[in-house]
Amino acid sequence: MGPEIGTLCPLFSFILILIFNSTAATPPHHQLTTSTPMASDGSSGKVRLAVQRVNSASLLMDNKDTWSTMANGLICYISFTTLCTSEDLPKVAKAIAHLPVATLGAWGDGSKPRSIRDFIQEGKSMGLMLVPQAGMVSKIKGKTLQYRNQANKDVGRTLYEEFCHLIVRCIVDEQIEVTTSSNNAEKKNKRVSPDVPAHELFRTHYAQDYIEFDDEGIPTVKVTGEAISKSQRKKLVKTMKAQDKKYQKWLKNPEQYTAEIAEIAATAAAAAAAAAAASVAPGAEKPETKQEEGNHRNNANPKGGHMELPPHFTLVTGTFGNRQGLQLNAACGPNLHAYSFS
Repeated sequence: MGPEIGTLCPLFSFILILIFNSTAATPPHHQLTTSTPMASDGSSGKVRLAVQRVNSASLLMDNKDTWSTMANGLICYISFTTLCTSEDLPKVAKAIAHLPVATLGAWGDGSKPRSIRDFIQEGKSMGLMLVPQAGMVSKIKGKTLQYRNQANKDVGRTLYEEFCHLIVRCIVDEQIEVTTSSNNAEKKNKRVSPDVPAHELFRTHYAQDYIEFDDEGIPTVKVTGEAISKSQRKKLVKTMKAQDKKYQKWLKNPEQYTAEIAEIAATAAAAAAAAAAASVAPGAEKPETKQEEGNHRNNANPKGGHMELPPHFTLVTGTFGNRQGLQLNAACGPNLHAYSFS
């Protein structure tokens, strides 16, 4: 078996990356402003991933003998730390969708690497293999590896499924919004009705973001299981105080806010109707067959959301929690880039 074609355990590759602290050099026109160099401890940041171009690759789906295959394309290995939330994923998905490392030729043939989105938008065949690889978040201590900064399995699975959907949207139609925790909270707060008491703000308007609250109504745990930090609490308190000011004004003169409350209610009703219309019918849920479990050609969201993919775009997603056995042909030349997003 030649050095460019083989069956690999991806975790072995990443242990080597962590030991040698190797981040691929990127030419000036390839630089990403959204990523930071890999830290030496291998467990910092929020999202850690590596991207490799291949001529073809097959991913083991069931730890036995079921494989999902793609031709020319990119393999993206991804892992999440305990700091990662859903809000961090859109910027990562957009960055990788536009990462100029894909090629249909061979290394050194003079062809300029381009993004997978470029190829798909031009109707050229290209594949994307998304491999969950928790071992990328690890720290070397003496002769052992520590994994304490990995997101727990359930949270990691949720983040992985969300990332799969987001990156496909970036490649196919780009219609995703990138927000930060602070400005996201600010935008939501502007749409809160003035008649909502401050102590009910997060339990109602932010119910999809948090699962535990203190006696004042301030969130203490996010829906991902991550505890609220001191700095995050300060921002939440500030948001609550702003809502309380609006509420006190409403108490003094409710009639003044009648039109605003009606407008907010109408907007919320329209958004709910749109979300219901876009929801997936039970028959469109994720296929249960072994082969289809990893190759979502016609179902780009493992969580159940449906997205029709172009026939020239092959998507292969890993089976979360499995060993991710891999066969690949990289005769196009070794090309691996590693990133840590904070």
